[in-house]
Amino acid sequence: MHTFTVIQALLLDAVARDQLGETRAAESDIEHALELAEPDALVFAFVMTPPRDLLDRRPRHRTAHAALLQDIVDALAGASLPAARAREHPMVLKDLSEGELRVLRHLPSNLSAPEIAGELRLSANTVKTHMRHIYAKLGVHRRTEAVERAREVGLMGPSSRRRQDGRGTLTRSG
Repeated sequence: MHTFTVIQALLLDAVARDQLGETRAAESDIEHALELAEPDALVFAFVMTPPRDLLDRRPRHRTAHAALLQDIVDALAGASLPAARAREHPMVLKDLSEGELRVLRHLPSNLSAPEIAGELRLSANTVKTHMRHIYAKLGVHRRTEAVERAREVGLMGPSSRRRQDGRGTLTRSG
């Protein structure tokens, strides 16, 4: 079965389960849909079958797919997708390995390196090595700088505290 179709089925099931009061099952469906969507950044499936209130309620710290979830929420709000921004900086995207990109997606979370390792089923040393490589390739020295730089070049969606105004400039909200 096509991944897009499975994601849509999971999203519809999540909405139904949420309406039945089965919160944990709905959250599980959303997490599974995000997991399937992550490798190819399949945001469109979430736009076609938008469980918007479920996604808005999903705490970013309780998912391994916080960056993708933010991209989806931003797309539902009408923001441009980071893939377009990533094309402006193709060398950065090309320079990061798949493993480094997986670790990078977890950096905005409050998870420690050993916790990220557990989520990704890697050793803590591997995660720390990926983090050092990410910092070097992005030209930064700290985790927060890496996240900010990754957002600048379109590897991650903007922070939930930053939104684009109508002119395309970033503004702080709240």
